[in-house]
Amino acid sequence: MEKHLFLTGASGSGKTTLIRNALGARLAYAGGYVTERALDADGRLLGYACAHRWHPREAYDWSVESTIYCAPDARGCGVGTLLYRALLELLTACGYWNVYALVADPNPASERIHAQLGFSCVGRTPHTAYKFGWLGLSTWWLALRTGNEKPAPVRMVTAEQTQAVLCKYGKTE
Repeated sequence: MEKHLFLTGASGSGKTTLIRNALGARLAYAGGYVTERALDADGRLLGYACAHRWHPREAYDWSVESTIYCAPDARGCGVGTLLYRALLELLTACGYWNVYALVADPNPASERIHAQLGFSCVGRTPHTAYKFGWLGLSTWWLALRTGNEKPAPVRMVTAEQTQAVLCKYGKTE
């Protein structure tokens, strides 16, 4: 059975565009956080990706922590990759410099998608999280920009930027 997902996006202006694609997602920029959800034709959640501030101190304003989840039956069909690629593009458009992902160990599938998208594992800590027993934690990092200059303030994506990302990952109906 072919999965059909729906891709919509909201910019700071609140305008929404519906896009249909074999591998789509819902994109929204909400309250300073970028959030995406992939839904099938029946409205069932297949996955989500989001990002939030890495640390509350001002010095870390250009770094975010990302989260990606795919429902068990949506894994391996490209949903997570599509969600993550769109999320990273929107984060770049917002002016962020760094994306960090915290991955519970062991999780080979999550490590694989992060490595495929260019993240590097920059550290592992044992016995860090309790979820069905004690787990280790690995930290993955992706530089969206490089350099030593003072960064411009982070900004919301415009309706035009959101539309460009949506069009890149699907076609407008």
